Amino acid sequence: MIVKALHDAGMKSEHAYLAAFASIGASVLTWNASTQVENAKVDRADPTAGASSSASGPPPSWPWASP
Repeated sequence: MIVKALHDAGMKSEHAYLAAFASIGASVLTWNASTQVENAKVDRADPTAGASSSASGPPPSWPWASP
């Protein structure tokens, strides 16, 4: 239904392929920019810090939590 509407609006498959490749290219460019920032030794928060804070398990108020 969406594909038919896009086709009726004049969009061709070549346009969809071009948009897909542009999306991939944009992803590669943003990934590259991100790695450049990481190489600049910018201080970041530790992404694993929150995972170790709840080592005791889920709160006992959860019905599936075993005592």
